[in-house]
Amino acid sequence: MDQFDKDGDGMTKNEGFHDQTYDTGSVTGVSVSSGGLLVAALQAGFALFAKAGDKGCEDYFWVKFYKAKTVYDKHWKGSYFNYDDSNGKASPFKQIS
Repeated sequence: MDQFDKDGDGMTKNEGFHDQTYDTGSVTGVSVSSGGLLVAALQAGFALFAKAGDKGCEDYFWVKFYKAKTVYDKHWKGSYFNYDDSNGKASPFKQIS
């Protein structure tokens, strides 16, 4: 996971090629699709280790979750998410709107 977080802000980045679940579109920077999955997985890891009583892993996943969520939340624009860091130039949802 850390190998895809080149700037250390806690969020994985896409590099402008087909490196995500949409086979025909490229994504630049933070993607709300894969970014949302990351935030959810980190939160689940935190909850799992909290329930298991493993304080070290619980703390590790909490820090990772908090950092990633902070970056992810910047894409929320009040009523929608920016799909990625391309300022609206990329969206798989244009196909269905």
